[in-house]
Amino acid sequence: MLPPTPPVVLLVENDPVWATLLADVLRQEGATVLGPAATAAEARALCAAAHPAPTLAVLDIGLDGPEDGLALGRWLHQQRGLPLLYCTALDDAARFHEARLTTPLAFVRKSSAPTELRCQLVLAFDYARRFPPPAPALTARLLLPEATGHHHVSVADLLYAEARGRSRVLATASSEYVVHQPLCSLLEELQPYGFVQVHRSFLLNPAHPWHLDSERTSMHLGKATVLLGEQYRDALLRSLPVLR
Repeated sequence: MLPPTPPVVLLVENDPVWATLLADVLRQEGATVLGPAATAAEARALCAAAHPAPTLAVLDIGLDGPEDGLALGRWLHQQRGLPLLYCTALDDAARFHEARLTTPLAFVRKSSAPTELRCQLVLAFDYARRFPPPAPALTARLLLPEATGHHHVSVADLLYAEARGRSRVLATASSEYVVHQPLCSLLEELQPYGFVQVHRSFLLNPAHPWHLDSERTSMHLGKATVLLGEQYRDALLRSLPVLR
């Protein structure tokens, strides 16, 4: 009989010292650590590309970028049914009550004694160990406009979204669909399915194979070229392991 697959724990922490500490504890308990990610966008990208899927998320609340750990926790809870553990330096009742809405396994303050922190992590890990990875959500589908009406398209088939003048183009490997929603509105709708912003004019579905050019200024998906903005590049690359 094959040994059980180690649980995969998504670690989201923007403090390098804490990220190392938490990762060490989880690995000592036998976990495979996914991350650490410093932003919610990195965490979403990691989840989109992870096989097998994570079975537990350990989240900091005060993350870099516009989206904090509570917003990420809501998404992980609602879209993926992922058990959560918050580990934060923030100490106010409002954030605790907001965190409770995502039914976390624990809410641990970084000011806690090291033994208490470790015990809470181990208990959450034990919980995750008892369950298989969450089943992926049903594939979402969109009705996208075309010349003869609307076409039924799977979100998983979309490669990217691009702003072209006053229009936005959603592209699959074989077709393009023009919509008129702002790119920020498209990001809100597609982000729950793993899409990330890689340029002020581009959203990318990182689940599709892509190639990064040697200067790291553009990415290629089949015949398409997607520009990579400097302010988004580091976050995207940090979310992916690099083999040399």
